[in-house]
Amino acid sequence: RNVYTCEHAKVVQVKTINESYSDDKESIRKRLAESDQVISELLHDGRELIQDIRVANDKREVERRIKEAEIREELLDKLQTESVEAIAKFESISEKWAELKELKDPMSINDELELQKERIKGLMKQKDIIIVECRDELKLADARYTKDLHKQAADIHSLVERVDSQIEIMKRTFKEHLDLLENTIEEERHTLRSVASKKWDDLYTRRAVNERIKMKQEKERSEFFRNEIDRIEQEHIEITRATRIRLEQDNQALEIELQKVKTNTTLNSEKLDYNFQVLKKREDENLMVRNAQKRRLTKLNETIFVLRRKIKDVQMSCLIETEKLSSDILKLRANISHMTTKVNTFAEVNDRKYQCVWQMNKDECLNVLKSALEIDQILVEQHLGLKWQAPVIPDEYIQKLPEKRELLRTDTLSGQSPNSLSIVSFDDSNECNQIINTLQVVLKQAGFLIDKTAIKLIEKYAEEEKHIVCLDNVFNALGISNWDDLRKLKDRFEEIMKCRQYGLNDTSSKTDDSIMPKSDYSDEQF
Repeated sequence: RNVYTCEHAKVVQVKTINESYSDDKESIRKRLAESDQVISELLHDGRELIQDIRVANDKREVERRIKEAEIREELLDKLQTESVEAIAKFESISEKWAELKELKDPMSINDELELQKERIKGLMKQKDIIIVECRDELKLADARYTKDLHKQAADIHSLVERVDSQIEIMKRTFKEHLDLLENTIEEERHTLRSVASKKWDDLYTRRAVNERIKMKQEKERSEFFRNEIDRIEQEHIEITRATRIRLEQDNQALEIELQKVKTNTTLNSEKLDYNFQVLKKREDENLMVRNAQKRRLTKLNETIFVLRRKIKDVQMSCLIETEKLSSDILKLRANISHMTTKVNTFAEVNDRKYQCVWQMNKDECLNVLKSALEIDQILVEQHLGLKWQAPVIPDEYIQKLPEKRELLRTDTLSGQSPNSLSIVSFDDSNECNQIINTLQVVLKQAGFLIDKTAIKLIEKYAEEEKHIVCLDNVFNALGISNWDDLRKLKDRFEEIMKCRQYGLNDTSSKTDDSIMPKSDYSDEQF
């Protein structure tokens, strides 16, 4: 029974010690979790402080850029308006110089020169005012830039102070939590030892009853407890060492980040100084370029005045040359019409002579042709043995003069170069006459489609050329671009006239309205 009681007490004791040891580890874990949470909150607060400064700086930079853009836009508008006004004044002054050259009275010239001086002084005063405004704006920009530098320096100083204070807080917090963790571990160690001592006291009270039986078991149990204590101490030492190393590494990382922030701040300040010097140099260069452009503008205005005078002279000479050429063209047209009349007269005389000679030699030619055909028949039938077929001999070889003229004109036109206009052939002279009549009707009734400026330009031309230009305007307005469209127009006129002859005005009247304005045409007009 005593043996059973000792064994049962041993099992209960081991179980109680193991549960207590697990609870001790849980309290250490809680302490570590609380420390991690507090440190994370401190890190988050530090980042928020830095982020607040960064956001405020970004907001101020955005507002500064928007304000600078508005000021720049306003200044550019003012410069543009002043430039337009100055150009207008300069042009008026230039025009006054031309008027001044035409004056003959010395008093008037003196008065006009005084007025010109006043105008030039006013223009220069306007330029001086805008230059002063630009300089004032540059001074304001320098003041704003200096103010922004002071604000940036203040932000950097505030950022450095916050980083330093945050580092001090983190160091102090790390130290406090390390102390708390060490105290927790020490308390747990004392608790474990006290529990173990209490257990050993209970065992020593029973040692008198079963010392011999439990000696070996007590030794083994004491050895087991010592090993457990050593293991727990070793684990806690390792945990403490790892925590200390991790906190030191975090501290070093924060110090490195602080050094980076300081380096970036120094670099940004140097960049801003360099950009300011570059802007100053650009301002000087722009001033030099502006002066050069003013001198160039003066030279260009003088050149424009000389060119305008030359253009006027050239226009006058061109006008005189145009009038001379127009008179020559009229003379050449008169000569051409006279020569055409002579050519027609000579052609009629030659045709009459040709008809007389042809009538005289017609019978003789026919006899010679018949004898040649008889010889051909004998050769074909007797020598070749073929059936001979007599050719058809026309009764009349005489060709009328108008037909000859038409053939000559066709041959002449067909011999033109490929780049010349294409020649359109008609099936008969009736179709040609119908198209001519149609064009005459269109020319009379569609005068509202002709451009008025074109009518003024062709007043000095001949009637045929006037008709050609008017027809070209009408065809462009109606969309007629080839001979097929012209034939369609002629056919439509014929249909309209037929419908009017037979009294069918239901659909053809609408078609007539779509082509040209309503007008009464008679059959004689076609």
